[in-house]
Amino acid sequence: MTTPRQRAELATLYYSDRTLKCWVKDNSDRWVPLRDPNFKSSALEYYVGHEPPPPDKHTITLTVNGKEWVLPEPLREEPEKGAEYWIVNNAVNSGAMCLHWDGQIGERLALNHNTIHATSDDAQAWAEFDKWCRGGGA
Repeated sequence: MTTPRQRAELATLYYSDRTLKCWVKDNSDRWVPLRDPNFKSSALEYYVGHEPPPPDKHTITLTVNGKEWVLPEPLREEPEKGAEYWIVNNAVNSGAMCLHWDGQIGERLALNHNTIHATSDDAQAWAEFDKWCRGGGA
């Protein structure tokens, strides 16, 4: 929840730029726009911006041979058809390859095996972890 001071700062920001929107979290933790907010409710979580805030990034912490890795959680749900997603591919320099979701069986298997990532950075982090585990990392 936002504190009274935070709500006052958000209200000032919101009313200083009429192109901004006010967003609140609904019962299912989704950000929805709120028309004509008064910023008085302590039960609501507010956000001011042109777009809703990005989703909270979930991470996984693994310890291998005494080294701790904090890695981004792979995708858990199917992306929309045509959406960009990333996989680890050590054949490319970056270690990550971009594909577009088509819903084919191979993609669903990869999703079930937690090898599909939302961003290039996420896939690269897993590629570095994979390389280190195979003895190729520093």
